[in-house]
Parts: sequence; C-alpha cells; structure tokens
Amino acid sequence: MKTRLLFYNPGIRDRNIGVPEVQDVELETVCLAGDCIETPGTAYAVPKKVEANHDGQGIIGKYDYNKGMVAFVKANGEFHVTAQDDAVAKLEDAGYQKATIRVPYTDGETEGDKRAEVLEHLAKNTKWRILE
Repeated sequence: MKTRLLFYNPGIRDRNIGVPEVQDVELETVCLAGDCIETPGTAYAVPKKVEANHDGQGIIGKYDYNKGMVAFVKANGEFHVTAQDDAVAKLEDAGYQKATIRVPYTDGETEGDKRAEVLEHLAKNTKWRILE
C-alpha cells in the first residue's frame, strides 16, 4: 500500500528558508509545480513553491542531476527539470549551487501528471550514441 504524502517537503513547510542570489537562466525546462508523482511505494505532490528537500535542507537556488536529467529550484521556488546538455554550466554561471534534490522521473516513478511532458522533453534533448 502506498503512503500518500501531503507535501513535497513534509515537516518544514512553514519554516522560512533564505533565498540565495541567483539570476534567471535561459533553459528549456518542464516546470513540475503542482505535479502529482507516484513511485511504487509512495505518492507526493510538488507544491507551487518548494523551499527544502526531504532532509530539510534549503534548495532554492540549488540544482542536482541524475541519469541525464537536471532538477533545480528557481528563486521564486518553482521546481524545474531539464535535459539540456549545458544545463549545469548555465545554472552555475547564474549562481546556482549543487545540492541534494530528488530528481523526478529518473528512478522508478510510474505515474505523474507531467510524466508525458518530461519524457517528450527528454527525447528532444537527449543525444543517443552507439558505443562500439
């Protein structure tokens, strides 16, 4: 039976976490604000404003990556993902810092309101190579 979480960052939703200075970045992304994501063991909703990860660490102005997908949180708290090749360099140039963030749709997510949009974005931005 799945555990339904009410918040992406339970337990710290009311804490005021400081916002670092980051600039806007030109990336093609999928905004996951409001997405409801399911894994085999849990389901959770991504709020319109994300302030911290599951460990309570502030993630506004931070990024992380997994399996070719980069997740980052803008200064306004919007949670975005991208598969653009130069995403990490652009984010670091804009002041974003590496942190621990769960990168949706890279590890066992079976359902989600924006899953099809994310998969389409991945297909468009991922370059496949044949290794010989």
